[in-house]
Amino acid sequence: MQEIFSPTQTERWSQCALLNLLSREGWEPREAGQSLLGRLAGGAFAVGTATLHRGLMGGASGAGLLSELLPTGQRDAAIYLQSTAERYTRAGVVLASEQLASIQLDVKRGLERYATYTPRSGHLRDVLGVEFTIPDAGKCRVDLLSRQWGSGLIYPVDIKFKRYCKAEYLSKTVDDFLQSWQFLHNCWAVRQLHGTVAGHSHGLILVVLSPRFGVYDHMVEFAPEVLTMWEASARQ
Repeated sequence: MQEIFSPTQTERWSQCALLNLLSREGWEPREAGQSLLGRLAGGAFAVGTATLHRGLMGGASGAGLLSELLPTGQRDAAIYLQSTAERYTRAGVVLASEQLASIQLDVKRGLERYATYTPRSGHLRDVLGVEFTIPDAGKCRVDLLSRQWGSGLIYPVDIKFKRYCKAEYLSKTVDDFLQSWQFLHNCWAVRQLHGTVAGHSHGLILVVLSPRFGVYDHMVEFAPEVLTMWEASARQ
């Protein structure tokens, strides 16, 4: 049976087969562009939020708990950013110190604001797993595994961090995430692992830092036949 590749690799391949080959071999543009800077910010934010989310596992909640976890989350994010930037620099990528300082400040501010919001997110009421990897389903990794209140069904949730997004582009940004190959892959993978106790849904928490801070909860429901067609396409 044809192997299913990771969402990131599949997305790169769909854009350009040569780009995917170069990326797999570790090549990056010499000058850090917006794509790389965005990945650095998103990766650092993901590391910081993972620290907060682990504190919510087992039904824990409360603003006091998040206040205690926030400094650790910010420290983890800063360590990730520094170590990842150093790896790119050793590979020959030019990263200005001003760029890294700007990213670190934005991530720190984003985590501060996100920590005050976290208890109100429906996706975070019953967290089962954080940075959950499903290696036998196309090297899939989901930010969160959550359980829906009422139905009890398990579903994946992805955290997205945008340093800047104008209000007029917000709806399209959300739609692009909800209908992405990555979300289809995650939903299919969770069902492969958990079977009938998993739903056909995928959650999104979109964090926008500026020009106006906002955290947006969304959910998409995929028809079973859509996931079946996705698997057939992914194995081609």
